[in-house]
Amino acid sequence: HTGNGDVIFEREIGTIADWSLNVRGLMSRGPRLNVWRAPIDNDKYMLETWRRYGLDLLRHRIERCEVVSEEDDAVAIEVEATVAAWSRRPAFHVAYLYVIHGDGVVELTTSVHPHASLDDLLTLPRVGIQFAMPGGCEQVAWYGLGPHESYSDRRESVTVGEWRGTVDEQCERYIVPQENGGKAETRWAAVASAHGTGLLMVAEQDAPLLFTASHFTPEDLDAAKHTWELSPRDETIVNLDRLHVGLGSSICGPRPMDQYLIPPQDVSFTVRLRPIGAMTGLDDAVRGLRATFEG
Repeated sequence: HTGNGDVIFEREIGTIADWSLNVRGLMSRGPRLNVWRAPIDNDKYMLETWRRYGLDLLRHRIERCEVVSEEDDAVAIEVEATVAAWSRRPAFHVAYLYVIHGDGVVELTTSVHPHASLDDLLTLPRVGIQFAMPGGCEQVAWYGLGPHESYSDRRESVTVGEWRGTVDEQCERYIVPQENGGKAETRWAAVASAHGTGLLMVAEQDAPLLFTASHFTPEDLDAAKHTWELSPRDETIVNLDRLHVGLGSSICGPRPMDQYLIPPQDVSFTVRLRPIGAMTGLDDAVRGLRATFEG
């Protein structure tokens, strides 16, 4: 219990099982490493290899989960996990450090180490965290590239600014369902309900993220061959990627340029998750961030 909500951390799964503020849900399924994106048309140069490595089937096996520091104003929890597809060699070792502050802020540092079995892989799809927020979290705001989707090598038609909309409005409905709706260079993002309750996500100042909020998981999009086969989830799926491979044009041209690839490498990044209460509201929650990131 914190002064600004209740965080239930489940040792067996090594992550947040539930997070609520004044009975209203903030998170229904906690942050986990995610490296899979729903394949786009241009991913033909790597898709077969990604599937052979089982990147679309990865699961966590928790190796260690313990409280390493407990003070009046903060609790620190370390989690170590092996990430692998069933019956295949380990793909990643990942360490999470959660610092849960008394004011309700959760600071999460994710450190990812690829196993040697991935050394010859040209690129990963993405490296980031994914979590789910309960139904009703439909309002979206972010400071980064917008107003429409952008990626590391697709950003000429967007500008840096503060943007708002709904989760549904972020979905680009391609003929064949695929990765969509990414917002590159995001410094902060927020997802909230109509009541104003939600989460504010803040990147490190020199390490912006690619942010997506959707009613579909990458697996949902990957499994569908046509848009009409998709069934939106009630919950909102949030991805915060430190790295995300470029889109390229290999369906009719070259793969992404080398600077937009993600060769297996150690990656560590920190995200601060801050509750937004109905009495605070989105405007008040982000006001201080404008001076930090926009000034």
